[in-house]
Amino acid sequence: MRALEFIAEAKGIFGRKHGDTYVNDNGLTATFNYVEMYPDTKPNNAYKDHETTLEAINRIQIRTGKKITWVNVEKPINNAFAIAFMDTDDGDIMLWGRWYKSVPNNVISSWANKELPQGWLWSSKTSEKSRSGMTPQDLIKSENKFTGADELLQAIENNGASPEIMEGLRMVAGGARVAVFKGLGDKLSSVRDHLGEIISPLALMSGVIKDTNAINAKTDILKTDYNRCAVWFPQSKSNNLIDSEFVAPDGHTLGVSTKGNNGAKASVKNIWDAMNEDKNASLKRKYKHAVSIVETIANEGQKMGPLVLGEQLGVIDSYLKDEILHHIDSKTNKPEEMSQNAQKLFIEFGSRASSPGYNIGLVLLANCAKKVAQKLNEDTKFQEACRSFLNQASIIQVYTDAKTVGGDVHITGFRTVYPPKFDGRVMIDAGKNYTSTAIKGKFSFDIGKGAS
Repeated sequence: MRALEFIAEAKGIFGRKHGDTYVNDNGLTATFNYVEMYPDTKPNNAYKDHETTLEAINRIQIRTGKKITWVNVEKPINNAFAIAFMDTDDGDIMLWGRWYKSVPNNVISSWANKELPQGWLWSSKTSEKSRSGMTPQDLIKSENKFTGADELLQAIENNGASPEIMEGLRMVAGGARVAVFKGLGDKLSSVRDHLGEIISPLALMSGVIKDTNAINAKTDILKTDYNRCAVWFPQSKSNNLIDSEFVAPDGHTLGVSTKGNNGAKASVKNIWDAMNEDKNASLKRKYKHAVSIVETIANEGQKMGPLVLGEQLGVIDSYLKDEILHHIDSKTNKPEEMSQNAQKLFIEFGSRASSPGYNIGLVLLANCAKKVAQKLNEDTKFQEACRSFLNQASIIQVYTDAKTVGGDVHITGFRTVYPPKFDGRVMIDAGKNYTSTAIKGKFSFDIGKGAS
């Protein structure tokens, strides 16, 4: 099998087949559609000059409504190029391009797998989490509050958890120092990272986790023991930052973040709630600009939020804002009727015109949102503000230690952080919720590696 994988790797981008996947460090998946060489595949062929080459590129960008992301540096001598057409898991497309002086003699090996846009990697397997079947969304499937470990375990068993999973979870709930998940050695990361979202609160309830941070968190926030609290597991994306939450009898709440080393995703609700926990308002006074931005995202509607921020940040002007709203509401779908400023924005990130529900107004809105996100992600002061607010939120972070022993997974211990320490990059993400066919939500906040 490894030999076959090596052959596939050696072929590079031109050796990919339809359906092969790529993943980036923000969790986005892109599916390979096809790759094409321009002007054709005849060895040593090229456009007559660089100006003609750029004209051909512009036609592709206008036709697809997508700006090409190049994997190497453009030079005046480059008069041939290749484009990889990728489908993203949020319903859009991406175009990845590679420059050539002329069409290479051996096209099939001319674009290496490592020559990708920053942050992307080829994945010969689909996302493990999407098929692990071990998340709270798989095994709990509701936002009911569970008043004890027995009630929680019964719900998990009723939802079809395997005997191996149930045996391991019962060991955690029973206070075992080492919990064994038999026969799951080939699924170590799923047990540790995905099932870990259930394991961690169980370990807090049973007293397996009893370090100083865990004690301080319950003393400061809950004012009672973990096993006297109810626990629930958010099923929607509005609470991405936490994986579970303890609710004390008097209503005090403590979030549990078990995202491990891959970072965490936060919603505007998480950031906004954290800002409102700033009881003495010192952080709000220090970071007025950031508060205003998050307040706009929180209070404006999903459609207006990016446009209001876009106008405030100079991404669009009031005329373009009105034009975008016109295209959304009228569903014109006639790119040729757009203004020059709208056309420029239209090709910035791209879209797939064949998608059901395609709307050029939604494309413009999505691209405005992405440009707003880019601008804020370059604002280090804004990132600093978000981290500062999150670090005074009512959250305990839990890392799960695991190893394989034979064919089993052993949960060997836990490490906690309280108060939380989000020290990675806090980045706004618009790509998931703003697409060419729908508005699925507001901006989300990605918290980079090292943050949880």
